[in-house]
Amino acid sequence: MGGRRHRPYRHGQLVDRLPQRLVLRQLAHQKSLPSVEVPNVSTIAHKFQTTCAIHLPVKTHFTNINRRLLKTAMTRRRQRSFQPAAFLAKMSAKSFIALFREGQTICWQGGAGKEVFYIEKGHVKLTVNSKRGKQTVLAIMHRGNYFGAECMTGQALRTATATALTRCTILVIAKKEITRALHNGHEFSDHFIGCLLGRNIRIEEDLIDQHLSSCEERLARALLLVARYDKIRKPIAVIPKITQGTLGGLIGSTRSRVCYFMNKFKKLGYIEYGERLRVHNSSLSGV
Repeated sequence: MGGRRHRPYRHGQLVDRLPQRLVLRQLAHQKSLPSVEVPNVSTIAHKFQTTCAIHLPVKTHFTNINRRLLKTAMTRRRQRSFQPAAFLAKMSAKSFIALFREGQTICWQGGAGKEVFYIEKGHVKLTVNSKRGKQTVLAIMHRGNYFGAECMTGQALRTATATALTRCTILVIAKKEITRALHNGHEFSDHFIGCLLGRNIRIEEDLIDQHLSSCEERLARALLLVARYDKIRKPIAVIPKITQGTLGGLIGSTRSRVCYFMNKFKKLGYIEYGERLRVHNSSLSGV
């Protein structure tokens, strides 16, 4: 107890002190620290009165971290600025822009799957009808999402109906052309795979949310996703007015339950009704 008190090294941390061993671990999360050379092992061992010391080289470690972070940031920046329509036009691929009004059907369940759709503007609702006539909402998609990609796996018929929630600008790409673009264009393949992986992650999160969260929490998360709070960090987001039946199908609940919680959110000041739905992201994210 009255012995000499040990201090951590300036650019490292003393994580394990045994009678015969000293482990010096570099703080990888402190990326703001400068790159310095660590003293000799024998010098550290003599300073802390130990027989041996183990350390990691600081300069090489931080150089690798900065290189990976820079590469990741550049990749994300290229994906955000990538324009599929311009890229396909350079390849002389057969694609066209289609405009859809609110409530118009883009593609329907059971139809022939020969094209892939990319949302350039607007919101799209994906629904599925059962043989008994019941309908459920799979997702509400926005700008930057692909849908109808199941035809790439050899599926001949559509599995869902896509309906425009707002005025939409859709890039329609033929199956053969998108296959050629994926093989010949690395930028397009990176963008396409990144969008599909993001969609897959969101489906997994929806499944976890369905099993572990309450109806109120699921509704709050659905509103935040429609407001694109995960992409655009704005305090107040204006989203198209969605019917309570659509929200009920999206979160797996009844219209009456959605109506109750929407009124609750309105009284608490989380949302505002009008021609459009205003979502206060910072308040609703705390639900």
